[in-house]
Amino acid sequence: MTARLLLIAAGLLALGGCAAAPKELAAADSAKCREYGMRPGTDAFANCRMTLDVERRRARDRPIYVPIDGYGPLGPGGYGRF
Repeated sequence: MTARLLLIAAGLLALGGCAAAPKELAAADSAKCREYGMRPGTDAFANCRMTLDVERRRARDRPIYVPIDGYGPLGPGGYGRF
């Protein structure tokens, strides 16, 4: 029983480490925009940061599987309609 709880706790800690904290993401975005040559405090820098954030959100919300030309794993339409 104790070993099982330790295994579950270790798994939860490992999963928790996958999510980046907002401050870490902001720091990484700032560093990336500086690499692109933007200077902090300028409109270009703010737009760069905003673009990186929007792209991250789009990638997060993008569906994992999108059928190409309507053909999915179960045939045309992807949901068993043949």
